[in-house]
Amino acid sequence: MITTNTTNPTIPVVGMGATINFHSDSKAATIIQVTNNGKRIVCRQDTAIRIDQNGMSESQSYNYEADPEGSIYIATLRKDGRYRRVGSTGSGSTITVGIRREYYDYSF
Repeated sequence: MITTNTTNPTIPVVGMGATINFHSDSKAATIIQVTNNGKRIVCRQDTAIRIDQNGMSESQSYNYEADPEGSIYIATLRKDGRYRRVGSTGSGSTITVGIRREYYDYSF
């Protein structure tokens, strides 16, 4: 049984959207595998197609498509209730479950 908490109240399921966080940038992904206890997920990065005309702006809109060749990311549920990428540390290593979001920070 998976217990939820206020940090990560969403239970992951295959096909659900996810966001791979890289400090200020984010990559859209789809969950492709979940262990029975929900403590380990595998995500594949989606193709994000920008649909706005805002240029180098913080206001960005995307459509998403599954990418069978997309990068694979593995994450485990940690004590703080967040999924963190295996082998990564720090605040830029989380995967948000239930939200598919692409964002590029042009300020860097």
